[in-house]
Amino acid sequence: MKKIYFILILGFFTKGLGQTVPSYTYLFTQTITDNINYEWYTYDEYLYNPSGGSSVNLTGPDRFYLNSPRSTYVNYNVPVDLNTTTYRFSLWGYITFGGELDDFYNVISIQDLIKGSLYKQLRGEAYAELTPNDLAISNLGTTEVCAGEMLNLVATPGGFHNYVYHWQYSLDGQITWNDVPEKVVGGHNMTNTEVSRFSVFDLLGQDHKNHYGPIYFRIGYNQDRIFSTNTIQIHYNPCAPTVTDVQYKGPNCSGEGIQKLEITFDRELDSNKDENLYQLYVRETINNPLPIKSTPMFSVNNVTYPAGSKIYSYSNLSNFTSLESGRQYEVFYQAQVKHPTVPNSYILKGVLVGSKPFTYNDPKPLTFKVRADNPKCHDGKVDITIEADGGTPPYYYDNLNGETEIVNGVTQINRIPFDVLNPNKKTVTIQQVQAKEYNIRITDDNKCIEQ
Repeated sequence: MKKIYFILILGFFTKGLGQTVPSYTYLFTQTITDNINYEWYTYDEYLYNPSGGSSVNLTGPDRFYLNSPRSTYVNYNVPVDLNTTTYRFSLWGYITFGGELDDFYNVISIQDLIKGSLYKQLRGEAYAELTPNDLAISNLGTTEVCAGEMLNLVATPGGFHNYVYHWQYSLDGQITWNDVPEKVVGGHNMTNTEVSRFSVFDLLGQDHKNHYGPIYFRIGYNQDRIFSTNTIQIHYNPCAPTVTDVQYKGPNCSGEGIQKLEITFDRELDSNKDENLYQLYVRETINNPLPIKSTPMFSVNNVTYPAGSKIYSYSNLSNFTSLESGRQYEVFYQAQVKHPTVPNSYILKGVLVGSKPFTYNDPKPLTFKVRADNPKCHDGKVDITIEADGGTPPYYYDNLNGETEIVNGVTQINRIPFDVLNPNKKTVTIQQVQAKEYNIRITDDNKCIEQ
């Protein structure tokens, strides 16, 4: 029992030794542009805690002497206190054999200090920075990331100021580094956070499909302020067919469903892997004003795929009557393949967005009003004026006497345009017709009728 007890204690003790305590390296460079006979030193140089707690002294109890005209000071082990939000630097000096000079102090934010800050001083200029020690990043997921899949990157140790965890990415083999956008996805910040909570699509938007292949990640600022001791490479893969085109045709008449939704993919589904569409949505894009509304998934059973065409046509178009006019939508989908070892099981692959969003517009309903003048004489004739609105001009009225014509081999009542020369004209007057009851029917260019 004693031996077991000793081993347990040793295990805990060893683990404790391996823990990394977060700390900064402080670098300060002062350039004095005044008379080199001045002797300068700093005092009250610290990370300031505005809540009233103790401040972190950066230079120790002794004053930091500045040799003219340029001096550098480094402190490799500055403790982290998240309550410190401001850096305060004070400068004081005297002339040899000449007495004291006035002092000066400068205050900058911790965020600027972490980025690296150059600022003017009373007697010259200074540069100061805080760099996190021993910061590393890890990939807790796979090296192949499917489209739509959340990245699983984490930075250690935790406990630094949030601005330390400033994620960057490179699309050109680590030649150029770009900042991860400062935006919120799913209630979480994309950057300035220890754990990544975004997908490559969140990072690159519609341009993501142009960057299938290696993408590198690190933590730092600009091109030369590198915080993480390592970089991580992921291989970005669609893991599913990608959409190359979306053909959409909206409703002709108010209240009707859309006429066509065709989605063209770059390849056919792989029947050898039993690949199929798992889910298919039409959802609003971020280009819409808030609030962004989600739309129900439409059944993949209503999707047909003509052999060799690479075009999926959605057939149950009546589902789209719930779309909101004037809002922009995109196709959102995910594929799945049969699990190679687990029977009757599937593996979900990339979540992708169609390459071309569309705007749903429900045409304005076609309406019309009729006005007839009273006859001037007994059994006299009248003028009938029709005023149409909405729909899609030009407008037509059916022959009042029911006269017919043959169009494409079909007999129908003769449709008479309001004005042949002015297709946008909204009114027409039918002159000198018999004063009796007429069944008036108005249609527009799409043969919509009043709803």
